[in-house]
Amino acid sequence: HVKEELGSRIQWVLDGGICQVGVESTIVWINPETAEVSILRPGGIAKEKIEKVLGRPVLQLQEMQHLQNGLPGKPRSQHLQNAPLSVIASPGLMKSHYAPNTPLQVLSKRFSELSSSDLQNLKLPIEIALLCLQTDPTQARMTFETLGHHVKIAAFLGNSETEAAKNLFKTLRELDHVGTGVILSEPCPSQTGLWLAIEDRIKRAMSPLNLL
Repeated sequence: HVKEELGSRIQWVLDGGICQVGVESTIVWINPETAEVSILRPGGIAKEKIEKVLGRPVLQLQEMQHLQNGLPGKPRSQHLQNAPLSVIASPGLMKSHYAPNTPLQVLSKRFSELSSSDLQNLKLPIEIALLCLQTDPTQARMTFETLGHHVKIAAFLGNSETEAAKNLFKTLRELDHVGTGVILSEPCPSQTGLWLAIEDRIKRAMSPLNLL
């Protein structure tokens, strides 16, 4: 996918094989004034593992309300004064990050729990793709087709958070290439461990379309 994204802008790609983690690295910041540790970007090392090593709580970006004027020692430049903290705090925190061309939306329920009333307000195109995080793809397909929707492809991220993180970007690209009108995703089953990073990447890949 590197060649597909960058095309003629690069001459060589060094292929190191299949990525063993999938999501990018965790980025932490240590406040030089208080020694407080904060996660700027959740990634392959879970917050819980960092807290276990440190023996104390670690903050998330949204908990860093005292940093609205920039990180100590890293003040905002003048043209970024009104930009969100994440723009300058860490790579990978733009509102849209690695988003597919096909609009992506996350539903509030597992696919297996959906009813006709849940979907009646959705303005779904004729053909849809499903990103399954909790429901078996065959069951998910049957659920939507029973409710009158045509599923062109349904893909399962994996049976564990490790598999899901490893397969996330590859699966999103596969769903994108099928050429449906929308990709629908289930919510993450947890907001701990690697699921926190997976949820973060899916949210940043979402489209602003108002389907819900």
